[in-house]
Amino acid sequence: MTESWQDILPKAETQALSFIRKNPEWDGRGIIVGILDTGVCPGVEGLQITSDGNPKIIDVIDCSGSGDVNMTTKKQAVNGFIDCGHGKKIKVNPNWINPSGEFRIGQKKAFELYPGDLKTRVTEKRKNLWVNKLKEVSFFPHIKIC
Repeated sequence: MTESWQDILPKAETQALSFIRKNPEWDGRGIIVGILDTGVCPGVEGLQITSDGNPKIIDVIDCSGSGDVNMTTKKQAVNGFIDCGHGKKIKVNPNWINPSGEFRIGQKKAFELYPGDLKTRVTEKRKNLWVNKLKEVSFFPHIKIC
């Protein structure tokens, strides 16, 4: 037996099953709902297609700010690649239709996405590595480097 997301909804216990049988078209069709939440996963199976075959999710906007990326830089693809700088290039899917030929690019350091405690550990480790390197090359070993 294959278990799906529908198997975990208590339709009989909440009398939803009785309601659905009496009102088969009262399933939310034609209704648009806005949700402001940082925990919605738009890829979950139950959020894909409505009962009448339309997509359930119209748009997704991440309001958490955790992944904001500055996308003001504009680039043209050259020979199927976008030059992102620092020797990095992105291959453009040849099936993409982009009438302007202009692409917006942005970069985000992974460090900026780390949770606070991980940032602290990484920063401390980097500091220790730097201090140890300074001690190796220091001309004044008697001076304390902290």
